[in-house]
Amino acid sequence: MSFVIPSGKTRRFKYLGDQIPNIVTFRKISGNPLIQGSYTIKSGNDSWEYYGYIGDEGVSNVSVHWPTTVATITNTSKISDIIIEGDGIFPFSN
Repeated sequence: MSFVIPSGKTRRFKYLGDQIPNIVTFRKISGNPLIQGSYTIKSGNDSWEYYGYIGDEGVSNVSVHWPTTVATITNTSKISDIIIEGDGIFPFSN
């Protein structure tokens, strides 16, 4: 499954660690290589936080085992929306 997070927005996901480490892929929607993508991942209320960057190729893969069952992902890109794909992550209902 894939999920879109618009630029500057945050989305919470349930994390099921059946396949540890889970591989999560982040893609920029913009095909323009001059537009950079970036994001943060925070695990629940924990102080653990990961800062990611999506370069010219438009894709970033992260192998993760978050310390809690909740992941909060923020698209910190100024322009581009991002797509998130991966096994074991499911969005909370908004």
